[in-house]
Amino acid sequence: MQSEAKRDRRFFVFMIPAFVIWMIGEYFFPVFVTDQMNVLIPFFASQGWDPSMVTDPNSVGRLIGLPLPLLWGLLIIKLGPKKVFCGALFLYGFAELLIATHPSYIVFCIGMAALPGLGTALLMSTFSLVKNWFRDWRGTALGIVTFVSPVGNATSTSYMTAGANSIGFTSTMSIIACIVMAVAAVGIFIVRDRPEQLGCHPDGALVAPPPERLLNDAHVNRIRLRHILSHKEAWAHMIMFGICGMALVVYPAFFMPRFTELGFSPMQATAFTYGFSLLGGALSLLSGVIDDKLGTRNATIMIFALFFIGTIGLRFGSVDSPWMIWIGIVSLGGIVGAYPNLNPSMVAFIYGRKSFDRAFMYINTGVYILPALGMSFVTRLYAVHGNYDLPYLWMVPIAFFGLVLVIFTRKSIDLTADVDRDITRNRQKTG
Repeated sequence: MQSEAKRDRRFFVFMIPAFVIWMIGEYFFPVFVTDQMNVLIPFFASQGWDPSMVTDPNSVGRLIGLPLPLLWGLLIIKLGPKKVFCGALFLYGFAELLIATHPSYIVFCIGMAALPGLGTALLMSTFSLVKNWFRDWRGTALGIVTFVSPVGNATSTSYMTAGANSIGFTSTMSIIACIVMAVAAVGIFIVRDRPEQLGCHPDGALVAPPPERLLNDAHVNRIRLRHILSHKEAWAHMIMFGICGMALVVYPAFFMPRFTELGFSPMQATAFTYGFSLLGGALSLLSGVIDDKLGTRNATIMIFALFFIGTIGLRFGSVDSPWMIWIGIVSLGGIVGAYPNLNPSMVAFIYGRKSFDRAFMYINTGVYILPALGMSFVTRLYAVHGNYDLPYLWMVPIAFFGLVLVIFTRKSIDLTADVDRDITRNRQKTG
């Protein structure tokens, strides 16, 4: 047991700087894809633009980006996650620079449409790097990395607005874009695909972990699309995390009009929104710890239970019962924080570290379908009924269905023969 407690210090010397760069990428992912809309729409409205001129290119980019996870997955497998991560982060900043300078509406549209797809590449490559560097600590590491995304939700609008008011919109957004590109350039020299390239082992272990073998009924040693489509676990994962992703699109985008519709003041609505983001960060860390201590599946069940409770709170809360709104805010904050790390962690749990990239490439393509339709789902129901009651009501049974799927999801096919690792641990304990 004493040998297990010792760790390779060189691992942490190399890992910590790379970890900071991963976190910077995760921070700016929601900032550019969604949160900056709070700054872009008022600024361009003052220039005479209709709000749809700002939002439509982003919506088109999301639809175009649906098949892109397949491309990013292939590039990660072929080139390695480091090149995809640094390249996506640099282009992410460059697309934002196009938006900031906007020499023409066409250039603006190109930048806006590129952000969702590049954001997907950024997330997938980050998750791949984390699972390469961590095995036993995967859940906690993912929780820490994704913790900064809700922080970006909570902080970015304030300093972007302050900067636009003081030094101007173009200067503020250009500076932020250049910072992101500079971080990408530094990452080329710091980030590595896996610790083995630096003579280390995952988690800083002193010895290499036992190898993982991919198994299924055909005893193949490589995940293919037909294997994914034949596994009920993959289908359940795509549906339940697709539901989570749809919630992340549906709820934050309509919080302010929903709370205004219910009769809350702008100050109260803002407090709800900030609480949602900050609690998401805290629950991201918590879900990662539960992932490692109690298991990925148990952590996912916990988050989906909170998700279901949260949909009830937000649907039936009102000015007369604001405590129900806060229950919804706290519970759904768990989705904001936990979804980004439990989604890849569940794939790694089912398919293993060595097969993660190929499995995640296929599964994540399916996961993104429901989020891409979420905005239209809400706006169409609102157009028919004139309020948000019905779309918020529909989210209650949808969340319950996701919870049922998680509960009945088992690792019934031993796809990642971690038996070798388990045998080694048992021998160490008994020895």
